[in-house]
Amino acid sequence: MKPPRMPVVSFALGLLSVAVLVGSGVALAIADATDSKPRASSAQLPSRSVFLRAPYLVQPRTDSIIVAWLTPPSVHQGSVTYGVGGAESLMAEAVNRLQEDGMLHGAVLSGLQPATSYTYSVHSGGETAHGHFRSLPDSGPIRFTTTGDFGGATAAEVEVVNLMKQQDPDLFITLGDNTYERGTLAEMDQNIFPQYADFLNSHGVIWVLGNHDYTTQQGAPSIENFFMPDRNYSFDAGEAHFIVLEGDGSHGYAPGQRDYEFLQNDLAAHATARWKFVFFHYPAYSCGMHGSTPYVDQYWVPLFDQYHVDAVFNGHDHDYERIRPDAAGVHYFVAGIGGKSSDAIRHDCDFQQVGATHIYGDLIVSVDHSTVRVDCILVGGKLFDTASWSKDG
Repeated sequence: MKPPRMPVVSFALGLLSVAVLVGSGVALAIADATDSKPRASSAQLPSRSVFLRAPYLVQPRTDSIIVAWLTPPSVHQGSVTYGVGGAESLMAEAVNRLQEDGMLHGAVLSGLQPATSYTYSVHSGGETAHGHFRSLPDSGPIRFTTTGDFGGATAAEVEVVNLMKQQDPDLFITLGDNTYERGTLAEMDQNIFPQYADFLNSHGVIWVLGNHDYTTQQGAPSIENFFMPDRNYSFDAGEAHFIVLEGDGSHGYAPGQRDYEFLQNDLAAHATARWKFVFFHYPAYSCGMHGSTPYVDQYWVPLFDQYHVDAVFNGHDHDYERIRPDAAGVHYFVAGIGGKSSDAIRHDCDFQQVGATHIYGDLIVSVDHSTVRVDCILVGGKLFDTASWSKDG
């Protein structure tokens, strides 16, 4: 008897679509997935002879997640088996594309149950690499971590990764400038993947572009290798709506321009979401080296106020700042503390509640039905600052 055939999940719009459409916003269609509860770290990383990059998890949703990996150019085939309780009865075929550092593979694991633990095995080039994750919850509490301005292969970056491994969040959302200095593939392979390998094999990441990431081909390497569905995109998890914006002004802050129109339309379409969080690189308000971004204040802040956004998270300035909530109750945070370097900061801004430099760490954000809590945690696990707010109903 032949063994029963495993269901196959195909990657409908492949990596070649990403390469073609990157100039006008990637039209990569993905499903949805990852989640929360403590997980043990992986046993060992796979062989570098086939896996030039260990498998890593990107674009988590409530019912899907993408597994990606890099191999030598001669390795064309790959697939991922996955399932619950060690029974990896589902299979996703990978689609690949050749790029200058090797063959990039990606497989969409779809049909996931929310808030559920899965194991997976990546089969490629005659070798197998194993991993695990939890799918994102579609209701109830969610915990995510966010930080920016890392990707410089520094000791501090490694310490921040170790911190996030201990925190074991449901997902990780970057704040841009993830790949110094110019967002190249070579810099990713040197400054991100070795440092994050034993975290991204079990935790999904949402990638946000910064100005350094944008330097090479307007961010194409980041968009393609982290499978961003577009430069601006959004998704839901728990009871929250998450919005990612390019946010560097390259496609317009003002009405009628692409970034503004996406933001306005998305907020209007999700006006009833219980919690709304927005992520982009250039800070709305900052007392740091670069300071506030006037066009964000002029054009986007009124939208945040109108649609009752709960919190806006930014990077760019290499410091930590908690901004005084505005009259509409929107909370602003700067968290360019991912490990690249630290910058000077002023403390004479009337809108700044807390500010610090020469620190590294992240923000761990805990969200339930009634309360949001944002903790700034330093490497080593020390709580530096905390803010929380609640809603009735």
